Amino acid sequence: MSHIPSRRSFFVGLAAVAAASSLSTFALPRALLATGNAAAIQAQIDAAAAAGGGDVVLPAGRQVLTSQVVIKAGVRLIGSGKTGFNYHLAGAQGGTILDIQWGSGPGSCGDVTKAAIVPQGSTSLINVGFDYSLQDVNAAVPIEYGSTVQPNDPERNEYQVTVQDCYFYRSYLCMDFCASKGGHGLSNLIVTGCTGAPIYCALAIDGVTDWQVISNCNFNSGFLSVGSKTGLVAWASNNGRGLIIGGNDWLQMIGVQLFGFAIGAEIDGGVGYAGSGPYTFQNCQFDGCWHGIEINGAILHPIRVFDSTFAPYNFITGSQGCALNNNPGATVKGLQFSNNYMFGPALFMVYLASGTISDILITGNVARVAGSGGPAVYVQNGHNVQITGNILENFAVPFNTAGSTGVITANNQT
Repeated sequence: MSHIPSRRSFFVGLAAVAAASSLSTFALPRALLATGNAAAIQAQIDAAAAAGGGDVVLPAGRQVLTSQVVIKAGVRLIGSGKTGFNYHLAGAQGGTILDIQWGSGPGSCGDVTKAAIVPQGSTSLINVGFDYSLQDVNAAVPIEYGSTVQPNDPERNEYQVTVQDCYFYRSYLCMDFCASKGGHGLSNLIVTGCTGAPIYCALAIDGVTDWQVISNCNFNSGFLSVGSKTGLVAWASNNGRGLIIGGNDWLQMIGVQLFGFAIGAEIDGGVGYAGSGPYTFQNCQFDGCWHGIEINGAILHPIRVFDSTFAPYNFITGSQGCALNNNPGATVKGLQFSNNYMFGPALFMVYLASGTISDILITGNVARVAGSGGPAVYVQNGHNVQITGNILENFAVPFNTAGSTGVITANNQT
């Protein structure tokens, strides 16, 4: 079980971050960043940490990175300029771009020694672009590299890590927050304003403790080559996941956009802390994801999905997907799916079958499809199921609750 920080340690940590941000700035002259010279970056980070914390500012421009960089406690690593991507041009442009040319091979994304950036506790990574220029953008499955960002801090079990306004280009796994791999807890995590295109997986969060907020991010599996969507088709059809979630507490996804993944958000039975805080998806967009949200294993937390948009689609076969489903045998206890909008060639809106299914509220949703032979809502052998106030258009039948008990259906429009 991951360590749960005390309220006192949480506020002490916030004070430390605030103090660090007011300390010295360590700016690297561009001349220090020779090709492959991660040592120059690390030296400045070490100097800032030794001084009690501070900002290390990287110059604008593209630099090759051939070894790992560790962000020490109390340090913020900050890029210069505006980093972005133009679909009509090759590669990431502008700002600080670290071209990662090491750490590839099977199993690399689960190995912290292969991660490009390793933040310790009370650190921030801000406005840095990452590119994997050796990535084969037209391969059916991308080259597996180590995760771009993976916290690891054996001495501190309470991280307080921020990743803000960063850009991930051609990344296999942008951010790995799986505490089960490092054996350490992770709390007070903030990821905001980040973009990834094209990527195979945006982030994995497993075995993490309290308070994780992922907000205002946009992750896209496609547009791998100039003027072509070939890579979009290939990666999306080979099990690319936008988010992989499990074993967390009080996880919030707010304003997150996911495009072109086989699964937008995969929720797995967790291996870490089993608290009671919900997984919340609010104002999110799942566009071109065959399954918007997929549930696997025993989920010990309530799941809340509201005010979000789904356009299910499989780019290879055209297989009709759904907004939310569970795999056979999955446990779903406490699901609120409300005020969402779904459109496109979907087969179902919500599909819950052959598992432990209870306390389900599906209300206020609008689903408009091109024509489906399946029910909009399928809940098999569930208990305490409410399906109310939904607008369900062009489905053969509105819902199927075979074997379920405590079912309430009212005020649905079909």
